[in-house]
Amino acid sequence: MSNTFNLDQALSALNGNHAQFDLRVKAITCPKITGSNRAQCKMYYLTFRDGLPTVTEFVEFLKWRLVPYCLPRKHREEVSKRVAEAQDAVEMERLVVEQRDKAVSLFIKAQKQKSTKKKKAGEPGEVILYILLEWALKAPQIISKMYLKTSAEMPIHGSDGIHVGWDGTNMTFYLGESKLYESLSGGIGAVFTSIIEFLGSKAKQSREIDIIRDHMNLGKDMEELQTELLKYLDPYDSSGKGNQHRKVFACFVGYNFNKFAELKKVSPEKVEAEFIKFAEQRAKDAVELIENRIKSKELEEINFEFFLIPFPSVDDFRTEFFKSTGITK
Repeated sequence: MSNTFNLDQALSALNGNHAQFDLRVKAITCPKITGSNRAQCKMYYLTFRDGLPTVTEFVEFLKWRLVPYCLPRKHREEVSKRVAEAQDAVEMERLVVEQRDKAVSLFIKAQKQKSTKKKKAGEPGEVILYILLEWALKAPQIISKMYLKTSAEMPIHGSDGIHVGWDGTNMTFYLGESKLYESLSGGIGAVFTSIIEFLGSKAKQSREIDIIRDHMNLGKDMEELQTELLKYLDPYDSSGKGNQHRKVFACFVGYNFNKFAELKKVSPEKVEAEFIKFAEQRAKDAVELIENRIKSKELEEINFEFFLIPFPSVDDFRTEFFKSTGITK
């Protein structure tokens, strides 16, 4: 490893630029989770304009994050190089459009692979979780699960994404779990069901480690970072860094919030303030649900990072996302 390598700088360079996400969501005060010092919960809501949640603008933001979410950085860097070397504007545009078409085609393929039941969970939630991890926790994606799981040669099962974070001492590997559900309790319950299944399978856990080792594909300029990350997954590495990592289940739940319907009776200038009152109470309910699950399933020694977003309708959101991106007509 070169003397100029800086882990903080490398991870910062890998992290996407989601600065404008501040315009799309705001935070709701969320109580601290008790009974476990390993679990955190954050709740956000879509910003309002003229008393209405900006769902369409939120979808537009997600749409333009499809390429970095779906395609490995190595692939995107190669396309960027070809764009820079293009002889004319037409060639540049073709390369850019082809890259986005490739990302959309992966979504379409993933939808066809899912059963009717599983389609209800949907990939839009995975894109949201990807952004939240990079935006809120500065934890960049190191594995594009969408790219891998649509490969016929390499079917992937397990977490919905893999990100990393660094606190100066420990490397954190975030394993993503995303759910879009009609109810908050149903979404949280489904998250815990998936995680418990994962924890009960040594084969699945080992498979996630193998995926990190073999499929980071971050690009030539990130080879030193890849080498460094692998040290934290090697219990026999002479540096001892294998003892300086932790795994966190990063969980996103998007759910229907029936208070949106009640807010139609409120004057537009008062809607957001009223919504926040309702949402803060729902945040308390959410934390209680999470606490009860952790206790009843004896998961106090497992690390969790929860992200919650209420929607007027998750089905309408999902439909608008697929139409806007061109995934469905």
